[in-house]
Amino acid sequence: MNHVGMRFRDLEGRIYAIDEYNMTVKIETQLTEVLDPRMAQMHVLVHGLVQETGSKVKVKVRYDLKPQDFGIKDLERNKEVVERHANWECDIMDLLYDVGHGPNRICALGFNQGPASVCPGGYSWITVLEQTPGEDVEKIKDKLSDNQLFSIRKQLAYILTESFKDGVTIGEQHPGFLRYDRKNGKLAYVLAFGLWKDLVPEDEDYPSKVVKETEEKKEEKKGGKEEEGKKKRGKKILLSAIGKLIANFQFKKCNCF
Repeated sequence: MNHVGMRFRDLEGRIYAIDEYNMTVKIETQLTEVLDPRMAQMHVLVHGLVQETGSKVKVKVRYDLKPQDFGIKDLERNKEVVERHANWECDIMDLLYDVGHGPNRICALGFNQGPASVCPGGYSWITVLEQTPGEDVEKIKDKLSDNQLFSIRKQLAYILTESFKDGVTIGEQHPGFLRYDRKNGKLAYVLAFGLWKDLVPEDEDYPSKVVKETEEKKEEKKGGKEEEGKKKRGKKILLSAIGKLIANFQFKKCNCF
């Protein structure tokens, strides 16, 4: 559902009252609108204004569409998946903030859609984030110096490594997901919400099969050299995966690595 020159639902001008935080947020500019047919949801990113303080914020909105329009028959199962992903998305935001490369999450909440909404009885979720300084890397990449590009690569490697340690990776790569503050040389990852993927399949409990097999072999053979070898192999696998992810980001006319 990629509309050209139109939106499925225009949120500009809408006001969200967040009573739990004594906050009302007015949507000023709608930035993106992306359909996720797997869960019958729409993901929207907007600029907002906190009415009480005048603070500018970024707001991530996700709301249910009618599941039957997407061939989804098990409604309870779909609801569970959607709720899990909504909570998981907040965890990703917090992870990026904790490693120093993402916006602070001010609050997040879900609520029922009204009778006049696109999916009566469905849910909507909004997440309010602090604004992140910096420019869209996709738009400024040709204006950056070699040192600035190296700084971006280095910071991106750190972001992906830390997220990898936490069991998640980015499912789609694009420099437009990055914000770079040229004045302070700071990189932020802000627009990839919804694209991060769990490294463990949904139908498999953590730890994964590979981890379980590793633990079993560890019990079978408890040699110091073998243990050190496993650590080295694990590190190589990690670095290889991170390297492939970073290599997919295009800067100027060459790959990052």
